[in-house]
Amino acid sequence: MTLKYEITKLYTCFEDSPKCYRIRALRDIPRFNVKAGDFGGFVQYEKNLSQEGDCWVSNDAQIHGNARVYDSARVYDSAWVSGNARISDNAQVCDNAQVFDNAQVYGEAAVYGNAQVFDNAQVYGDTYIYGIVEIYGNAQVSGKARAFNNAHIFGNARVYSRAHIFGNARVYGDAKVSGSAWIQGNAVINENMKVLGESSISSSDQIYYVDGVTAYFDRSNILIVKGTRKHKTHHETLAMLKLL
Repeated sequence: MTLKYEITKLYTCFEDSPKCYRIRALRDIPRFNVKAGDFGGFVQYEKNLSQEGDCWVSNDAQIHGNARVYDSARVYDSAWVSGNARISDNAQVCDNAQVFDNAQVYGEAAVYGNAQVFDNAQVYGDTYIYGIVEIYGNAQVSGKARAFNNAHIFGNARVYSRAHIFGNARVYGDAKVSGSAWIQGNAVINENMKVLGESSISSSDQIYYVDGVTAYFDRSNILIVKGTRKHKTHHETLAMLKLL
């Protein structure tokens, strides 16, 4: 196997990270506009960055611990990948993002800004995670989902399809958010809640959850039940949910 890069004697060592060494390309990687001789980012060990494929670490990004980056994945800017994390396929981790513990980022997913993915969380598909966001626990975010602006997704939560989680929204427990649903503001989706279709939930909404059915009033006081719209009073809502 022809080596893709070498580890130089140039190193960096921050207070909260081990000594990591800057790499230098031994061959061109056209995908990332890398030429033989170009310096890359930092690794603690050769095992951190596969010598196969086009995967690359650049700028001041670091990969350390037992973390692995392979396939055509890229880690750059000031991002960190550590612990037992795995970054693969065409995934990207950049800006000041961090992926650590046993977290996985793969597919076409991108994690950037100040986002953090950790514990046993998985981010995959064509998902974008950005801004100040935390994905952790056993949570999974996939499909074309987006999470940004102080969103938190954790526990056993699943966010997928084209769902958007943002603002100060929290999705956790065994909750599932899918379709084109938007969860925003200070909204909390938890327990076994399911939000589907083209639903939109914000901080001012009231959410009712009874026996597997989720219903809430939006800002126009229109009842949303699994993505459908019906005009109901609050008392009618509770009565209806008790009958479901």
